Amino acid sequence: MSLISEKFKSKKCASSNISQDCSLLTGIDIIDLANGSYDPVRKKFEVGPRPGRMIGVVGFTGSGKSTLINQMVSAITIPFENGSIHVIDSEKAYKYSRMRDLFTMGNPDLISKFEEQFPMENLLNADTYLDDALGLLNDLYAFKMENAEDLMEDYTDINGDVHKIMPPSVITIDSLAALYSRSASANIESGEEDSNMNGGRTAKENNAFFSKTLNQCFKANIILAVCNHITTNISTNKFSPVQAKVPWLKPEENIKGGTGFSFLCDFFVRIHPGSKLSPDKDYKIRGRLNTLEVLKSRGNSSGRSYPLVFDMDTARYDNILSDVQFLYDNKVIESGGKVSRLGGFTFTKGTVLEKCKKDPDLEQAIREATYDVFKKQRSEDYESGSDALPQIPEGVE
Repeated sequence: MSLISEKFKSKKCASSNISQDCSLLTGIDIIDLANGSYDPVRKKFEVGPRPGRMIGVVGFTGSGKSTLINQMVSAITIPFENGSIHVIDSEKAYKYSRMRDLFTMGNPDLISKFEEQFPMENLLNADTYLDDALGLLNDLYAFKMENAEDLMEDYTDINGDVHKIMPPSVITIDSLAALYSRSASANIESGEEDSNMNGGRTAKENNAFFSKTLNQCFKANIILAVCNHITTNISTNKFSPVQAKVPWLKPEENIKGGTGFSFLCDFFVRIHPGSKLSPDKDYKIRGRLNTLEVLKSRGNSSGRSYPLVFDMDTARYDNILSDVQFLYDNKVIESGGKVSRLGGFTFTKGTVLEKCKKDPDLEQAIREATYDVFKKQRSEDYESGSDALPQIPEGVE
């Protein structure tokens, strides 16, 4: 390294304490791979959200946004001794018991860890104004910077590389559409302004919040996980078409509370609620086949859609069944009659989950096949010129 580079690194980058060359995992392969990228120098894949960045999930009411984002952030933080989650529940909809069940999946060890790491008084924030979100972020940043040396933990990424990393702190905002500053809320409550009149000012305040906290989030590995609603505007003037505010959304679709977060998101997705699954034939669960649409990814292709299987009984997205559906969609699983085949394994939709529990090799084969399809798609994207992604050499794992 040159003297200039060495001096620059020591002077300018000393305060960036997080590891900048690793990714975290959400526990859902489809999401981690959809946000992944290939490093042609190290010949390795980086999958999942990057530390200290912003995640956004949008959709219509009831599409499963909150479930997805909470499932993701729990998987991101649980591996760390000092990982933390803080929820700005601006819609006053969260229950501690529901979050405990969602985060721990009934695992006694995880339940104990969850209750120790995320006691109720620290998880759900009673004051849910924009001012409180900013105060919480500032307090987290100050504390983590003051105690950076003691907080750093070893983290092993998906490639087996060990990083020294600042443990993630997640601030979940659910939803941005209902997040107001104290002054804006007071004007609405007093009748001075209605919510529509107040919308422009609130959008500017929210956008300023995300812009001025970017550096703090990056330095201290604070992840903003934002849920938001999509609304539909009906245009009556066919001669003056409205342009979409966010790529891949329809022109008539709108995101309330400001679009600043969507432009600053590292990974931004939409949930489309899909068809119901039949317990008699579709994986033998009461569920729904939803669709994840990638609106923006800094590591991979945008505009792609992927299946996510939602289990209504566990109220969670099922990772393995989502992988299996993805492989069916891409015709990787051979399906002849009722029997399906993948490599040397045979199963049906109704038995695949049970067989995975009994044979971890089947689960591993499903996950590896999912990985291989994504690897192939990245190569095709590069060759077609649809994204400026590096081509993946044959045989690279």
